[in-house]
Amino acid sequence: MIDNNLIFSHEQAETTQTVHPSTNDIDTGAANSNIGWGEPLFLNFGIHTLVASATGTLTVTLEDSAAGTTFIIIVQSFPWIAATLVKGFLWTVGIPHYHSRFFRVVYTIGVAVLTAGKWNCWLGREQYRKLA
Repeated sequence: MIDNNLIFSHEQAETTQTVHPSTNDIDTGAANSNIGWGEPLFLNFGIHTLVASATGTLTVTLEDSAAGTTFIIIVQSFPWIAATLVKGFLWTVGIPHYHSRFFRVVYTIGVAVLTAGKWNCWLGREQYRKLA
């Protein structure tokens, strides 16, 4: 089960070669909330619809901020080539125990534009291993 308040992106689609913020940011409601302590939380990123491009890449970055204005990277994927981003592709990583109040995800499209593709990204207690 996925908490609707912990969804960064639902079927987000971007094609231009640039940096794209997630559809939603998450406000934990407290400075230095450190919600990673206790029961671990995971950043889950999954491909909903095949990503297409001749040579394009996609990088996923989780960032945090104390005030919701200036964000810093706390977790980052390596750049995946579009050919590996097929429906059902899933990347799951634990979030650090120490972090600030606000979270956002940034998607960076590099090398070339994407011609198709949609993805989902969320925080959850489960470390997903497969998307249906």
